[in-house]
Amino acid sequence: MLCGCVHDWCRPCSPELRDAVRLRARLVQAILTRASDAVRLRARLVQAILTRASDAVRLYARLVQAILPRA
Repeated sequence: MLCGCVHDWCRPCSPELRDAVRLRARLVQAILTRASDAVRLRARLVQAILTRASDAVRLYARLVQAILPRA
C-alpha cells in the first residue's frame, strides 16, 4: 500500500512512513489554518518518529523540522 507520496525511496511504504506522511498532511493543513495546532502536530510527528521510525523516516523528520517555522 502506498502512502500517496511521489518519492521512489519510500515504496512500498512502511506503516511508520505512512503515519509520518499523514501527520505531515495534517501539519501542513494546520499551518494554513492555526499556528497552535501546527505546533502540537509538529510535536506529535517528532514523537512518533523518535519512538518507531526507520532511518528514512528520521531523515524525513529532520527535513520537516528544518523547513517548518518554530512558533
